[in-house]
Amino acid sequence: EEPAVEVPEPEVEPDFSEENSKLVLTVESARQKALSAGADTVFPEIFNAAESEFSALKSELQSSPKADYSQKLNELSAKYESLVLACNAQVLREKADKFSLSEGNTQVYEQGVKALEEYSSLGADASGEVLLEKAKAALDSMSDVVSNGLKANAARERQKALDAKKDADKVKA
Repeated sequence: EEPAVEVPEPEVEPDFSEENSKLVLTVESARQKALSAGADTVFPEIFNAAESEFSALKSELQSSPKADYSQKLNELSAKYESLVLACNAQVLREKADKFSLSEGNTQVYEQGVKALEEYSSLGADASGEVLLEKAKAALDSMSDVVSNGLKANAARERQKALDAKKDADKVKA
């Protein structure tokens, strides 16, 4: 009996091209949402840095499509998502300012303003995770301010209407 000879199988390099393609679509979608939210004008430094990163990454992907870019692509996706949230928080801040919605909720308003300022000052070099965390904090605060402010305004208007009705009823009697 002859001894069995083991033939080593050639090592197959892992191919991440399919995963990369899916992640590129995710990043592209997040990028479009950031553009729609006005990130290129509201937070141009962070947006332009993400654009440069994305452009460089696409070049890398073309030169070696089988490499694993999941970490870089997920990071970039988080940056674009943070831009969407931060832009939404900025819109709510402007609404709160325009309609004086922060009355009675100034502490939460100040937290939101501070989070937006910190987001902006983190700049282009911050990680997507850190940017996303700051943007979420800003959006949560501003959402609370606007929501509570609108409820308070509605309650005041309702009370005014009731008072006016009472006055009108007194005149009738």
